[in-house]
Amino acid sequence: MPVRKAERDRQQLIPLPTMTEERTGAILQWPTPRSGLGVGRVQEVFTLSLRTVVGIVLVSLTMLVLSTVLVASDELPLLVLFYAEDCSSCEEMNAFLEGILFGEPSTRLARHNVADNESIRLLQSLCRVYGIEVPTTVPVLFVSDQVFVGYEGRTQEIAMTKPIGDCLADSVQYGCESPIARLPSTQIREDLPRLLLLLGVFLALAWWQVR
Repeated sequence: MPVRKAERDRQQLIPLPTMTEERTGAILQWPTPRSGLGVGRVQEVFTLSLRTVVGIVLVSLTMLVLSTVLVASDELPLLVLFYAEDCSSCEEMNAFLEGILFGEPSTRLARHNVADNESIRLLQSLCRVYGIEVPTTVPVLFVSDQVFVGYEGRTQEIAMTKPIGDCLADSVQYGCESPIARLPSTQIREDLPRLLLLLGVFLALAWWQVR
């Protein structure tokens, strides 16, 4: 029975394997495709794409590290004061601090009005870090590892003078950490450049391997 022309054409499109005889039996050898990407070409395209991705990531990390370092380098306040309007004790506390900080940069003291919701949240966060209950009265002053609530005149001024003086001392022996630096979010921000640097080194090594 003659083969139909369509079937004959279809059969001609299918490459037939050659057969070789070996002791273990017949082995079919299919012809190698003449079209399409070879293995070497696929590897070359993959390597090029990987280089591009790694390069973009490295540039992005560099820009992020620089911006993070600039933000982290901003001077944090050594004293954090929470106050309220029409509060005579707050005004007395503020006058005392201005006197002891005379000649110091304005960034040494951060003032936060408790009428602001953001200030309340900051106060609550600092109280958690310092392990104290949120005070129900103001002024509240955070300095070094101490918290001063209210203002009791000369007696409290004497108690505050030494820790404030130690914080303002320009020496390794004294000095103190900003209360803001104790917050988890600030610590993460300060550690971020180092983490990104390690990631950048890892990606650079990966890029070197694919060269």
